[in-house]
Amino acid sequence: MLLLSAHMGGAIVIHMSHGEPFIAQSVILIMVWASGIIRNPGFFGSN
Repeated sequence: MLLLSAHMGGAIVIHMSHGEPFIAQSVILIMVWASGIIRNPGFFGSN
């Protein structure tokens, strides 16, 4: 999950630097984090 987050973060930065829309990449990144929180709640510090 962390590698995919870094990859999508890079995609967002590249799109922002070229002045292109980056909403799709942001939505995918939010979905990745939401699925990570749902699957492994202890990984994020909540006991």
